[in-house]
Amino acid sequence: MDSKLERYAAILGLRGSIRLSDVKSAYRREMFVWHPDLHFGKATAANAHAKAQTLNEAYEFLSEITEDNITIDTAEQTVHAHQHYHTRHTYQNWAFTPGFPDPAVFEVFLKSSNLVSTGYDGAKRILFLKFQKGYVYRYFDVPRIIFDELLRADSHGRYANRSICHSFRYERCPPWSGRKTMA
Repeated sequence: MDSKLERYAAILGLRGSIRLSDVKSAYRREMFVWHPDLHFGKATAANAHAKAQTLNEAYEFLSEITEDNITIDTAEQTVHAHQHYHTRHTYQNWAFTPGFPDPAVFEVFLKSSNLVSTGYDGAKRILFLKFQKGYVYRYFDVPRIIFDELLRADSHGRYANRSICHSFRYERCPPWSGRKTMA
C-alpha cells in the first residue's frame, strides 16, 4: 500500500512502529544534512531547499499524528483515519502560521516545550523563535553557533531560555498572514 503515512515515513527513513521521539530524531538527523543554509551558494542549494521542504511536510504530518503519544505502524495494511489526515498547523492544540515574517528564512520545526520552530538569517544574524501560541520573536546579532547549538540541544526550550531569550536584543514580530513553507 502506498499511503501518505508510508510516503512521509520513508522521507524521514522510518519504518514499522513510529513514536513521536522517532519522528523528532529522524527529522533532526535529516535537517542537519539538508538545511538550506548548509548549501547556500553551492550547486546543491535548490535541491537542498526542496528536500528540506519535503522534510518539513513529512515531519509536520507525522508529528501531529503521534503528538498524543500514539504509536503508528507503517506495516499495517488497513486504512486508518490518518491516511486522509490533513496537516492542521498545530502544536499542543494551538494553531500557528507556517513560516516567518521574513520569507527568506527557512523554518525548522522544534516542537519542544513551548517552542514550535526556529529560523536563522545568517547574513543579517537574525534568529526567529516561534512559540506555542503563535508568537514570533526576532533576536538580533545572534552568531550562527547559537542557532547550531539550539538545533542540537537536548532541550530546545531550556537552551533558548538560558542562551537566547535573555542574551540578545529582541522584538516581538507583529502578526502576519504567513506563507506556506510546504508544497
